[in-house]
Amino acid sequence: MLRALATLATLATLALVALEASAEPWLDAAVSKSHKKRDPIAKKYGQWIPETHMWRKRLDYRLAQVRRIESSQERWDAAMNLAVSGLLVKNFTSVGYEVVKTPRHVHEKLNATLVAGFDRQRTEHKVDQISGEVAGFVDLGRLANEIMADLKPMHEEWSSTKLRASNAYGLRIYRPGNTLTMHTDKLETHVISAIVHVDRDAEPWPIVIEGYDGRSVEVDLQPGEMLFYESAKCIHGRPRPLEGKWYTSLFVHYRPVDWSLRMEDARALAEKWWGSEGFHVPDDGAFDRLQLTGTGYYEPDCEHRWCDLPGVDHGDAERRAAARGEL
Repeated sequence: MLRALATLATLATLALVALEASAEPWLDAAVSKSHKKRDPIAKKYGQWIPETHMWRKRLDYRLAQVRRIESSQERWDAAMNLAVSGLLVKNFTSVGYEVVKTPRHVHEKLNATLVAGFDRQRTEHKVDQISGEVAGFVDLGRLANEIMADLKPMHEEWSSTKLRASNAYGLRIYRPGNTLTMHTDKLETHVISAIVHVDRDAEPWPIVIEGYDGRSVEVDLQPGEMLFYESAKCIHGRPRPLEGKWYTSLFVHYRPVDWSLRMEDARALAEKWWGSEGFHVPDDGAFDRLQLTGTGYYEPDCEHRWCDLPGVDHGDAERRAAARGEL
């Protein structure tokens, strides 16, 4: 398994240039014709991390959206989020996510716990990023620490980093109509993570995630699969509503052993933006409108409140960008 992961990581690195060349052509058109015409606010505070071409394009576009948010509180929260994902947290892998098989013994333990506890599930506390009915929850008890220990070597191999376990959260049982706002996870503790899909009685319900190749993809995990992802850096969520009866996963989070970053570090970066002359500009219609709920993003004018989904027509974004010419 670990050798396979290393091979896949190598292939991903070799493919990165090719992916960038074809990733999201609407985004390349929407931001600018060359990096020489980058937004002066973005340019002033250095390059986005990592410095891949389409990741820069994507974050330049998001910064333009953030600057046009009408609510000052939402604009501040969005600036903080962007400082974390774009400038503060380094990348540990070439793309930021990968789907792998859950070890059989781990999946069997989790599935047995789900079956045993399903009819006695409790209601989870209200999570501001989950819309609709409050999710259900089956507690793992001591099994949580066991699972974190079992999966830690795989996360270390994938990220090429020595890790410290933060927490294993679940089993969360999503309910019909639930959506999950696009967001990043807790900076202090949720750095290298996995969504471990256990089982479902529902139609495919993909996770949307943005990678460093500039692509926004939908990942339909199957029971017995898990998604490695850099959770404090790669924006992710489930904008489409759950169709079916239920869907359950475990969330496993780690941080590097020498990790010391805090939100105070992000605040210092965001304050530089905030204090720049002309940071806030009126919404001129050139970029898809962005808003926040809590710490999660949504785009209210697009289907499922997120514009960059398969099947969404980007023609209007291209038309507005062409009219503008550059940021």
